[in-house]
Amino acid sequence: MVVTCLYEKMAASVDSLKQQQFAKSAFGIPLKSSTFSRIQPPALHRISYLTGGLAELYEHIQNPNEEYNPNAVEASCITDEKGAFCPTKQVPLLAKRYHFIRILGKGCSATLIEAVDTFRPDSHHVAIKVLNEEYYALGYQESNNVERLNCADPQDFSGTVRLLNKFTFGNHFCLVFELLHPKPLHQYFKPISQGPKSQMERV
Repeated sequence: MVVTCLYEKMAASVDSLKQQQFAKSAFGIPLKSSTFSRIQPPALHRISYLTGGLAELYEHIQNPNEEYNPNAVEASCITDEKGAFCPTKQVPLLAKRYHFIRILGKGCSATLIEAVDTFRPDSHHVAIKVLNEEYYALGYQESNNVERLNCADPQDFSGTVRLLNKFTFGNHFCLVFELLHPKPLHQYFKPISQGPKSQMERV
């Protein structure tokens, strides 16, 4: 009798867990029971100015009456009607740090851009994934997943892209990655197609 009651309770808890898991779409805000943290990333990381942005910080201290706005150009001015990042005007320093260079590609959920990290003396280039406004909540999930993969592989044996930073720009969740230079897939498949014919083709 006791075993039956325990089995029924376990089955009920499993059913409720399944309902919670499929209650919302993956594109929505994570559930409260989710292990994904929902800490809002800042528009800029002020702690970075201790090493990389002292000159600008000193300038602000000398002119305290000026409004300190990290996004000199409103994000809405360079966001199209679909909520995608569309730099048709001059783009300000993103997070008061990253200088926009060019668009690398566009997808249904984000725009990938190349930028220079002005806090690095070597003109270090990075890739920034600027999520569309409607996919803002995906930033929490993606950043958590990539951070966990990076922590699990500190020696970079797996070749997983490294997440360097994250911030907000208006209603866009932005993820800063190392800049990779991959070849298009067709360049990898081309040598295969030019190789020797298979046994089936010879017959």
